[in-house]
Amino acid sequence: MQEKLWSQEDADLLHTLMMNRGMEAPQLARISAMSIQQVLELAFGLLDGETSRFYSPQIKQYSGQKLLTRLQALEDKGGQPS
Repeated sequence: MQEKLWSQEDADLLHTLMMNRGMEAPQLARISAMSIQQVLELAFGLLDGETSRFYSPQIKQYSGQKLLTRLQALEDKGGQPS
């Protein structure tokens, strides 16, 4: 069984959820204990020639999934993070 890695579809969903909640990368980075650059990489991908800010693709997937879960929970509750 092949493990799932962070995809463009995941990035698009993260970006959409951020937009729907009115959250910007610095705010999301603060509540998720990530760097702003990591959040931007998850939401928009890497530019040509950039290297990942995650130690491995598995850590990137885990971190991104954690953000998606958190934002989806906020969307379901209709609340803002504290």
